[in-house]
Amino acid sequence: GAFLDRVDAYDDWRSDHPQAVDDMADFVIRLSDTARKMQPGFLLISQNAEIALSKAHYRATIDAVSKESLLTGLQGEGTANRPDQIAWSLNHLLQAQLTGLTILTIEYLRAHGDVAAVQERHRTMGFVPFLANRLLDRLP
Repeated sequence: GAFLDRVDAYDDWRSDHPQAVDDMADFVIRLSDTARKMQPGFLLISQNAEIALSKAHYRATIDAVSKESLLTGLQGEGTANRPDQIAWSLNHLLQAQLTGLTILTIEYLRAHGDVAAVQERHRTMGFVPFLANRLLDRLP
């Protein structure tokens, strides 16, 4: 399988290329089709890219989606995200979850007290949390 980071790179081109989200979704679908022809059962997990989750053909192609820094970290490590930021992501993630996608989450936290509370919030939403250091260079 493959874990695709930066699927949301379409944001880098959306102002100049309005079809960037569709192009990325099509790229992931072509990648999946090729990989699964070579290796049946190939798993594909995308990272972030919430806007692409609104596309049924994209959702049908991936096996799970991973969301990075859902609750914390957008304004700095250990800092809670604003409610509007969380709500925006949750809107897309919960809709995807209703269609059967597994939602994995990654938070970068160091304080042990924060870890348990954040893990519990993720689990309450039905997500599979992973708490790690940002470099992902060692197991938590």
